[in-house]
Amino acid sequence: MDLVNGSKIIDAVLKKFGLLMHKGDKVKKKKPKTEFVYFPSCNDMDEDELNAKQQEFFIEENEYIAHTESFKYLGSFITNYLEDDTDIDARIKSASKMFESLARNILCNKSLGIPTRKRLVIAAVTNLLLWGCESWATKQSQINKLRVVYDKWIRKMSNVTLKNFEQFGTRYIRRKTRATSLTTMRW
Repeated sequence: MDLVNGSKIIDAVLKKFGLLMHKGDKVKKKKPKTEFVYFPSCNDMDEDELNAKQQEFFIEENEYIAHTESFKYLGSFITNYLEDDTDIDARIKSASKMFESLARNILCNKSLGIPTRKRLVIAAVTNLLLWGCESWATKQSQINKLRVVYDKWIRKMSNVTLKNFEQFGTRYIRRKTRATSLTTMRW
């Protein structure tokens, strides 16, 4: 009930400044652009009560605002349980795309020296991967995800096959490429 009254007040204030709250309309079958996220407390209610709070609510007769579990704000994903998994997965995906686009012609090119390729990986790919990481509250499993993808890039950049990798290992490849561990990089 407080959410409905609060959104009516916000809508009225926005109208005073000539702004609109983009609400959905059930009659016109128009989806809302304005959404809300419910952030439950640690000792919040049972799951039925939580689901009831996370449904869409009506501001007026046919106008409503929808619920979402996550949204993107300033390039980072914020979820209703305030965990960073969604953001980390999106960062890994975008950095992997960047690496793959550079890999064929530049990063895996043996005619370029390893120091040059290493600087390119750090400047483009690693920065994209770790953008906004200073605000992450990482768990060990998330750090392991980042470490695995970084080590995969170093192996690919070094032209190491799985057979060679089993023979030499990650330490050998890091020594060969002079690559630092992702967790020990200094910015």
